[in-house]
Amino acid sequence: MRTEAALARHGQAELALEVVEIDEPGPGEILVEMVAVGLCHTDEAMRHTWPEQRTPMVFGHEGVGRVLRVGEGVDHLVPGDEVVLSFPSCGRCGQCLAGAPAYCRELPKLGASGLRASGQSGLRLAATGETVYGGFFGQSSFARHALAYARSAILVPQGIDLSAITALGCSAITGAGAVINIMRPTPADSVVVFGAGAVGLAAVMAAVALGVHQAGFRLIAWLVA
Repeated sequence: MRTEAALARHGQAELALEVVEIDEPGPGEILVEMVAVGLCHTDEAMRHTWPEQRTPMVFGHEGVGRVLRVGEGVDHLVPGDEVVLSFPSCGRCGQCLAGAPAYCRELPKLGASGLRASGQSGLRLAATGETVYGGFFGQSSFARHALAYARSAILVPQGIDLSAITALGCSAITGAGAVINIMRPTPADSVVVFGAGAVGLAAVMAAVALGVHQAGFRLIAWLVA
């Protein structure tokens, strides 16, 4: 099917919205109609360092949307489900089996190669057929539609404003994960967070959820003349 995606090209200062062909979902994949997507600093940093030979490229990894179609083997999601898309993981390696999918050994292949797990791209320029690379963090959600891994999709209860929860796919789990999994504070501890962006605020909320009575943040700003 045809859709639009924001393409990053080597040496090009701005993203360009272009018409692309997107494949049907393969085994373990879903096709999602994007409703909203967050902008993470990682998208901008990677755009300027991404290999030239893997461009044009579609970034974006804080996507939320509605499932249009599901691929073979996907039985926990159906068309019409609303989902948050997050990082990919294989579910089979030692890290995944140990309950640490964020450290999946297959993450470079699944989320940072520009290709799907099959080794193929699921995107092409509609006008020329030129390969477009994607699969960034298993989604490439700077587009109207995205192919994603069903394992990376979290079902959202009905009635929630999807545009308000894009940070849950990356920023929120980064900040909250740092507190819950690394710091592991007790109610007797105090937690100070420097920086009040999505990551910092998620860290504060996680500390409060853990019962920390003194959980706050301090915003430090640098004024550049």
